[in-house]
This record gives sequence, structure tokens and C-alpha cells, in this order.
Amino acid sequence: MALLLCDLDDTLIDRAGAFRRWAVDFAAGHGIGDDGLAWMLDVDNDGHVHRPDYLAALRERFRLTATVQQLETDYHRVYPAYVRPPDDGTLRALRDLRAAGWRIGVVTNGAPSQEDKMARAGLPGCLDGWAVSELVGFRKPNPGIFQAAAERCGATLDDAWMVGDTGPADIAGAAALGLRSVWLRRGREWAHRGYRPTHEADSFAEAAAFAAGGTPVAK
Repeated sequence: MALLLCDLDDTLIDRAGAFRRWAVDFAAGHGIGDDGLAWMLDVDNDGHVHRPDYLAALRERFRLTATVQQLETDYHRVYPAYVRPPDDGTLRALRDLRAAGWRIGVVTNGAPSQEDKMARAGLPGCLDGWAVSELVGFRKPNPGIFQAAAERCGATLDDAWMVGDTGPADIAGAAALGLRSVWLRRGREWAHRGYRPTHEADSFAEAAAFAAGGTPVAK
């Protein structure tokens, strides 16, 4: 049975948009101006900075009175509310793949609140399973998180694809396991050495169509 593993942030959901909405409200609530907001968005680095480190930098920069732990607890509590459902093309691609007999899973680095984000986006009904790094004890690109996701989907990695937007986590992890992969460009050029995706795409729908075209599905 064919398996499609997907990154969550900026692959299935618009993480950049959700984070910007959170940052705008946080800045407004703490008297942070436009320059400070721009700094918040830049230092976030598309979410690749560990949240305690990011929030510690935020606390120091703006001399916040809350502790890092308090900031992190509040962040994970409120941030999922800023997540919106995937675009129509992504939802259609997920439904079409499942109708064609695919198993679909999410492989995501992050806190348990990643599950809240998936729920907020309405994704659980489109998925067979998922693995969140802080819940399974492995972070991408460690093979363990991919294996955990496959198990939760009731599938194996034998005929799996990986779709994601981050080379060192998504594509390197897939390459280490011998999985085929599609990298979402998001306006960028591939810049990593030693491994490459099987294909590059500009949208999840395009990535899903390529994977479906290259994998016969046993029904």
C-alpha cells in the first residue's frame, strides 16, 4: 500500500501566515512597533529556531517580564488559533489520494501543540496518522520519526514518498531511508549538497500529483 508522508508547517498548512498573525497580535499587545515586528519575523527563521530559544531572545530584546517558560506555555496555548485550513488544492489532493488507496501521514518536528494545529486546520479527517517529534522522541531527519509515522498509518516505508519544504529535515531524512521525495520550493533554489529530492514542486497539489503518477497503488 502506497504511503505519502507530509511535513506539516508550510507544506500542508500556511505556517508563515499563521505565525505572522500571531506575531502581529503579540507585538500589539506588548507595545512593539513595526521595527520590532520585523525583527520577530526575521529571527523566527520560518520556525526553525527552537521555541524556547526564540522566546528567550524575544524576552531579552523587548525586556519582557514573563519568564521563558511562561512565554512558551502561552505560545503553545494560543498559537494554534491562528492556523487556518489548507487551501482548496491541498485538501482536494489529500482526498483524491486517499480515494485512490493511499495512506497519508504527517511527520512534524515540534511540541505536542502540533496536534492542536492539525485539529484547528481540520486535517485529522484527511490523515491516517501522524508523528510529532516531542511525542515520539525523534526529530527529523532521524529515521525513527518516519518509521513512527508509517506505523501510525498502518503502513511501511517500502513504497513511501515524503513531501516537505525543508531540505535538512524532510529531504535529507527521506534520502537516508531511500524514500522518494518532493521538495516544495516556495520561491527558493535548491542549495544543499550530498542529497537531492526526487522532484521539486511549487505546491502540495503538484507534489501529490507527481507522487501519484510515479507510484502504482495497490487497492
